[in-house]
Amino acid sequence: FLGRLRRGERCTGFTDVSVSPLAADDLAAQILQLLSMPVTGVLHVAGGEAITKYEFGRRVADAFGLSPDLVVPGSVDASPLRARRPHRLTLDVGRAETALGAPLPRLEPSLRRWREQERDGTLDRLRGLIAQPAGSREKAESNTAEEVAP
Repeated sequence: FLGRLRRGERCTGFTDVSVSPLAADDLAAQILQLLSMPVTGVLHVAGGEAITKYEFGRRVADAFGLSPDLVVPGSVDASPLRARRPHRLTLDVGRAETALGAPLPRLEPSLRRWREQERDGTLDRLRGLIAQPAGSREKAESNTAEEVAP
């Protein structure tokens, strides 16, 4: 959504597809917490709210100061996608929330953090690390660690 919204392009947001969005760094934090707990079995770790892809697109637009009106409602069944898509992509996170003793993160704080990471250059630094060959990546990571160290 974000790239198209920034270019001023209209995006179709499916009103008939629900998701439980969770930022990768939030997912990692939740998994690390759960690994230290005596929990067994299947745990669904996803965002703490279910929203449509349409609503997700509008919230992304709002968070980045773009026009939510560029996100237009549509149906996944009426889209030109080659493969059929399920409508309900949400997960029941109740068991994970009970184990963690807290609700799983909601979307708004993640969107605010995403925008801040973009503003402060964190995302560019991460993209730079990904784009580097493995040998130079270690050197860049150690330089970054030295810059951050007190």
